[in-house]
Amino acid sequence: MTGGGSGIGRATALALVGAGYDTVVVGRRLGELAATAAAVEAPAGAARCLPLAADLTTDEGLRRVREFVYDQYGHLDVLVNNAAVAAFGPLNEFSPESVSAHLELNVASVLKLTGALYDALSVPGRAHVINISSEQSLVPAPNRSVYGAGKAALNYITRSLAAEFAPMGIRVNALLPGAVDTAMLRHATGGHAVGTPLGEGLRPADIAEWVLHLVRSWHTTGALITVDGGTSLS
Repeated sequence: MTGGGSGIGRATALALVGAGYDTVVVGRRLGELAATAAAVEAPAGAARCLPLAADLTTDEGLRRVREFVYDQYGHLDVLVNNAAVAAFGPLNEFSPESVSAHLELNVASVLKLTGALYDALSVPGRAHVINISSEQSLVPAPNRSVYGAGKAALNYITRSLAAEFAPMGIRVNALLPGAVDTAMLRHATGGHAVGTPLGEGLRPADIAEWVLHLVRSWHTTGALITVDGGTSLS
């Protein structure tokens, strides 16, 4: 579970542990990951939540995750690619370095980490890769070019890998959340919460529920599932 220190990542980690899955939460800030692990309420002998600090934009970080998974378990049932950065604004305000940094985490790290863990996913034979994309990938809008482009690329990666991995019994799907009330979104929007046409805002737990649904749905692969309260209809 990447990006497991807060928001959707933390909610999903708690849901997976509650469903009986040992869950490794990966991110750059160990303190936030430890807080996620501490939030797990499970009796002794139940599933565990293990924090692992690693920068997925570096070769060393990718190597740390791969070695940790193999040393601890030797296989992987579920990979949730959730780590991302979101910054909105006019394209001319993004430096070349900022554009590269966004695409490195939001796109390249997904390809690199999934490839690095391919052998571990192949062992159970019924593994699942779930990519957290965004409804912004479907709705062109001003000041969203860098973020939206990365998430649109993630949609293509999802469907391409679904076809590639199907013979090995590995499912690959993507969730496309709308505006989920997280610290990252509030930072990107200047502290403003975002509603939906249905009236209620989205919570991280709403996306976590869909992750569990996909994990349990054997016959779903290559799907891009929008969970946005109708935002993408407007």
